[in-house]
Amino acid sequence: MRVKEILKKGKNGLKRVLRMKFKKYLIVLVVGVVIVGFVGDNCVVAHMRNKARINSLKEEIEENRTLTRQNLEQLHALQNDVRAVEQVGRERHFMKRADEDVFIFASEEGNGEQPAETEEE
Repeated sequence: MRVKEILKKGKNGLKRVLRMKFKKYLIVLVVGVVIVGFVGDNCVVAHMRNKARINSLKEEIEENRTLTRQNLEQLHALQNDVRAVEQVGRERHFMKRADEDVFIFASEEGNGEQPAETEEE
């Protein structure tokens, strides 16, 4: 019945109906884009945030792998070389031989680093 009325009005009636339907579709499209783009856990903004987090975690994983590799090399050296054990004792634990003095200078910046060490024989 509605179609017959539109056809009776001619081109003007058809244009008006198409404009009304176009507005409806445009509103639905805009609302859909807003929902998909900005609302919820699966929105584009959250997706971009998750990608950035993944990239930072990949960098952290690579840093940890490098650190693990260095620690394994140091462990292997400590198990096989007496001089490596002595070096670690001197550097980290400020150990010394009986006939030498060790001077420890405090860091001026106070940034939490271990103080530098000087040995005299």
